[in-house]
Amino acid sequence: MKRRFFALSASGVVGALVLSACGGGGSGASGVDGITTIKFVAADYGSNGDSPSQAYWQDVITAFEKKNPKIKVDLQVIN
Repeated sequence: MKRRFFALSASGVVGALVLSACGGGGSGASGVDGITTIKFVAADYGSNGDSPSQAYWQDVITAFEKKNPKIKVDLQVIN
């Protein structure tokens, strides 16, 4: 059950990142080198101060940035 949830979550996030990166005006900042930055905010429901979401989302973002070298994702995890 958890595996399916994470797979669906990752697919949804990657899709949202791709769609937001393709936007015309958007809130992404494009620098001189043509790199667009997307701010991504995720909730963390960790217990006892642990932050399992941080590592999970960082892995998803790393894979996304590897496939999309002109897009940088700024991750913010809020507990």
